[in-house]
Amino acid sequence: MANYLPLYVNMEKRPILIFGGGNKAAEIIEQLLPYGVDLNVAAEKVTPSIKAFGEEKKLRLIKSNGTDSQKLISRIQPVFVVIADVDPVVIADIFKMCVKKGVDVHTVGKQDFSTFLFPYVIRRKNLSVAVSTFGGSPAAAKWIIEHIEKSLPAAIDNALDHLQTIRQKIKSTATAASGQFAAVYREILNAALRENRMLSAGEVAQIMTKHIEEAE
Repeated sequence: MANYLPLYVNMEKRPILIFGGGNKAAEIIEQLLPYGVDLNVAAEKVTPSIKAFGEEKKLRLIKSNGTDSQKLISRIQPVFVVIADVDPVVIADIFKMCVKKGVDVHTVGKQDFSTFLFPYVIRRKNLSVAVSTFGGSPAAAKWIIEHIEKSLPAAIDNALDHLQTIRQKIKSTATAASGQFAAVYREILNAALRENRMLSAGEVAQIMTKHIEEAE
């Protein structure tokens, strides 16, 4: 079994090449677009939604049946390649070319022709959660991610913004110098989660004062 390492990588403006323009490709494209990638789609035909993305300049459409993968990979130099809705005979050739070029590749529904996997993802302003069963049970991974999403507070982004502000405030005080930063922030975080609300400025100050006095 492959050892897949989950990573969070900044993909802003980085090139990605997708072979195929059907519904599976469309799902991957919709998942990738929010990350600001430089998206290139090589296909003979595309779905209306992919065509619309092309017209809106959200991606670049390239007329191709996949047999010119070597030329496209050399020209675009993608961070990774995705294969979806492509003739099975061509899939093997594209995969071999990716391996030869040292480019990671994901083939939708075919783990044997993939060097990495796409997880199910929850994306918020300040939060990202990814779940994968390494291809063992996509349905289970989807159930898990849906269960997590339902458990998140509706105002999670506001709460995380609030906690980030508090974190910076604690760092700028004598508390940080006294070595109590971790303890202070942990107590504030636990209180906010326990109460399921953002703490007031007075409550934050009270916790910080307590720890400063203990350190003196």
